[in-house]
Amino acid sequence: KSHFGPSTSPPGTENISGPAASSRWFHSMMCVLHVFRCWCAFLLVAELRAAGVGQNEADDGPRQSCDGSCSAESEGVAAWEIDEAVSLMQGRTVRRDRASGRDFALPFAYSILGPDTGTVARLLLPAETPCPEQIVLTYRSGPQRNVPVALRAEPVVGHSLFYVDGQRFNTMTNFNAEEGNPRPSFSFSERVCEARLSAEVLEGAVSADFPIAGGSGYTLTVPLPPPNPSQVVVLGDTGLRIKINNDGWCSKKMKGPYSNNGGKTCEQKYMLNEYDPSLVDGMFQGAEDSIDPAKNGWPFARVAQAASRSAMLAGSVVVHVGDFTYRHEACPFPFPKNLTAKQAEQRRTFGDCVGAGAKWGDTSEGWLADFFEPAAPLLRAAPW
Repeated sequence: KSHFGPSTSPPGTENISGPAASSRWFHSMMCVLHVFRCWCAFLLVAELRAAGVGQNEADDGPRQSCDGSCSAESEGVAAWEIDEAVSLMQGRTVRRDRASGRDFALPFAYSILGPDTGTVARLLLPAETPCPEQIVLTYRSGPQRNVPVALRAEPVVGHSLFYVDGQRFNTMTNFNAEEGNPRPSFSFSERVCEARLSAEVLEGAVSADFPIAGGSGYTLTVPLPPPNPSQVVVLGDTGLRIKINNDGWCSKKMKGPYSNNGGKTCEQKYMLNEYDPSLVDGMFQGAEDSIDPAKNGWPFARVAQAASRSAMLAGSVVVHVGDFTYRHEACPFPFPKNLTAKQAEQRRTFGDCVGAGAKWGDTSEGWLADFFEPAAPLLRAAPW
């Protein structure tokens, strides 16, 4: 009534019409639609749980109903559909590419197996979001327990500093803008929080949830280690390789001194005024996700997605043997199209990497693109 003027009807008998009525009808329909979506999500999750999909290892009963050989998709439900249903029930939305099922968005939670048989629950947050005070563990017997959350790392805005494990580091140390690509390394824009969970604390736990600031009942769940893992996923050397001998801007082969990102540099006296694609030399992995080695693609996202479907149905842990990142330098742009004889001979290691764009280096962009975005489904499916 404050927007459309006072009412002349007796209290409780107002006749709403015009824009106010339309607005009330619209919001009513939206509420009905939301309730319907939540009910559908609830039915889907209930059906999947009944089939053993996504059960926690600590739950009683078998993990799946089909002798270990089935998958979510073999039951007619895609893995991303399961996740989206659970996300909807939690009031959570994520940036998702439905065609691939991959997703990553802040805040993001995952877990790693730590020292002394413990587990570290990690939470990545935007820099402006504070760490939650605690992570909430729920046990099979019913009670809950709160475990303190500590700050692991954060950017210190200004002065090119960042903080990790109680120490401050200057990102511009040994930086020389005249050599190599003038881009600071160790440039991060996220806050990292963590909770240390001992084996004793985890005994009998069925879930561990980070409460997220600003949300009403909004939590992020981290995967807990199964008491007796039945499957181990092994990964290694997963980054997109960009290793440059010449980026097309140097009149001779590039060498040291190395940049802060670990890339070779070109002495100022050998720098060219124009880019020459015929000089480009090095090892470059194609940015497309082809799994055929002959095409020199980068299939990490496809591998992680496939592994996550299996990990959701079994008591799994993931072992990454390293290395994580390989895009320590910018991909030459535009990438050579009319190859020289030497470049053509190296075609198996001379892929078009321009899809990497500006996402390279020991930075937020480099780590998100090289690891967290493609690995997101597997990080959310099992502890690492």
